[in-house]
Amino acid sequence: MIPKPNHETLAWQGLTDLRISLVERGMLNEALSLFKVERSRLPPTERADVTLWFLERSKKHKFLTKERSIWVEIELRVYLAQSLYERREARSGETEFQTAEELLECWCKLSDYTKKETLTPFLDIKILRLRYRGNDDLKVHFNECAATRGFEGLLSYIDGGVLPSSNRSGLRTGAGRY
Repeated sequence: MIPKPNHETLAWQGLTDLRISLVERGMLNEALSLFKVERSRLPPTERADVTLWFLERSKKHKFLTKERSIWVEIELRVYLAQSLYERREARSGETEFQTAEELLECWCKLSDYTKKETLTPFLDIKILRLRYRGNDDLKVHFNECAATRGFEGLLSYIDGGVLPSSNRSGLRTGAGRY
């Protein structure tokens, strides 16, 4: 059953109508997948409101397991934080990042998952914080992200042209800055 579009002539309105219909029918996983596409098509000023709407509806959804429910909320909180930063609401955005981190911690405990730093939301939060914080503590955040990915010392390589100590051959692999 495909929803009939309302009489508005907004571009991409069909995605919104379909998402609402999927949520109303209890198809939250499908709605979340569609939301990710829809969100990228929305103007930045509207993204936070749509994300909040979806977050409120997802909390009322009773068909998800506890772990899946928390995971969906983590994803939506990261999107919400990103949307708030785009609207220049840095404090609110940081609050949402912190909430997402707390939920991720909770999810890891519930799921007995011990490698939190390998999960996509963890990496997204680190990278998005790096993007939105600007230049203050840039090297610290870059090194945190690089260490999370296993690229310790990457910044010093970029700055100096020598690979970190993990290069056992001792060979110089670059001529400095490119």
